[in-house]
Amino acid sequence: MKTALSKRYAVDAQQIILGNGSNDVLDLAARVFLKPGAAAVYSQHAFAVYPLVVQTIGANGISVPARDYGHDLTAMLDAITPETRIVFIASPNNPTGTLSSAKDLLHFMEHISRDVLVVLDEAYNEYLPEANKAESIEWLKQFP
Repeated sequence: MKTALSKRYAVDAQQIILGNGSNDVLDLAARVFLKPGAAAVYSQHAFAVYPLVVQTIGANGISVPARDYGHDLTAMLDAITPETRIVFIASPNNPTGTLSSAKDLLHFMEHISRDVLVVLDEAYNEYLPEANKAESIEWLKQFP
């Protein structure tokens, strides 16, 4: 399975994590990168699993107020503390259906510390028109 995905997306198989749905993968990310006292940033009205996996670990969740039911990426950057280890971004966002533009996502990536893991959750991305999709897999070369 990893080999097929690796070929389809032109990434190394070691960059692929498989799980029992997105909840499982999000939980794995939290368990690897968070610990009690660490922090994770996510948007208000984002996927309900983000605060749940953070709470499960005993880390601190920082919920950033939404802008028009979507992510306020500038405010999310500003909310990062020295304890922040993960930022969760859903684009398209579940449950509100809002979308962060590729331009705004790239700007976010260019300004976040490389010490912070960005989990770009693109569930439902396959339903977007091509013009609305970000080149996020290409960004892995610039932001490993």
